[in-house]
Amino acid sequence: MRLGRASADLGEQYRAMSVSSPWGGSEGNLWPIALPPDLYGAEYLPMSRVEALAVDAVSRGRDLVCTTIARAPLVALTVDTPLPVQPSWLTATDTTTHPGNRVLWTVDDLMFTGWSLWARDNGADGFPLRVDRVPRDRWSFDAVGRVEVDGELASDREVILIPGPHEGILVRNAQTIRAAARLERAAAARAANPVPLVELHQTVDVAIDDEERDAVLRGFGQAVTAANGGTTGVAFTSYGIEARAIGGNTDGAASLVESRNYAAVTAARVIGVPAAMLDASSAGASLTYETTSGRRAQFVDEVRAYSDAIEWRLSLDDVVPRGTRVAFDVEELTTLTPAPTGPARED
Repeated sequence: MRLGRASADLGEQYRAMSVSSPWGGSEGNLWPIALPPDLYGAEYLPMSRVEALAVDAVSRGRDLVCTTIARAPLVALTVDTPLPVQPSWLTATDTTTHPGNRVLWTVDDLMFTGWSLWARDNGADGFPLRVDRVPRDRWSFDAVGRVEVDGELASDREVILIPGPHEGILVRNAQTIRAAARLERAAAARAANPVPLVELHQTVDVAIDDEERDAVLRGFGQAVTAANGGTTGVAFTSYGIEARAIGGNTDGAASLVESRNYAAVTAARVIGVPAAMLDASSAGASLTYETTSGRRAQFVDEVRAYSDAIEWRLSLDDVVPRGTRVAFDVEELTTLTPAPTGPARED
């Protein structure tokens, strides 16, 4: 579907909401001007989606949340009764994109940037016939909060702007995610060299110059990290040099597990899911909760912040007739014995 130039705005409601997120799909290209890294530090700058997904726990949490919601088909209802004839756009896109994939990437948008955008082709009654997600890098907000697609203004009859439950974890949780990334890097470094920090202490009163000192340090470091050494690498210290372990936990394996577990717990809090779903355990975690068969239903409830945001927007009167609402059918997700082929869908 083609999005042309238009002068109409998205309506006062969404104009006001979008002004609070002027960076849109640019991932914060205005921030380096307002908050220069050399003045405030990189910790206070927005992060990229790629940087966030480099944290394994964030990546796993994203996959769990997005795929779980995407597996539930959208249904149009009057109160609690499905319409006898469902709007075609709920189960089809007329493109190579599956409706489930459309929802999956919509949840991804809401999680990381707080907004998602769908393009729409309307019928004679003004309601959508076809909808499809607009990739996040193709659209942004202008200075007054209007949506631009490929650099052109888009009217409210051409797009559906979906606000998320928050401003996006790339903005509100950047420092927390970077802290988790540092923990994972520290764990990886400990796995590569699980011995504590070492001081090569000179025990004799003989002066050595910088070149000699660097040669000793370089040789010792290469010995303990040699490919054939691994965790049992052996180094030789000459007369007058004593290797002393200093600082930190000498149990490399314990430190590795603790660091990765804490990073996973942190990612779970950021994304809004139980730590157990990311194979992590928080202090005082309930063993009963982590082992009950009802965990599936509770997880679906945990991710409702994103599914509700989509349902609420698609239930407004510019998308479906008054008195009609759109909701995810989560029955297949919450049943203890789901069908092996998943819910029946059209395409």
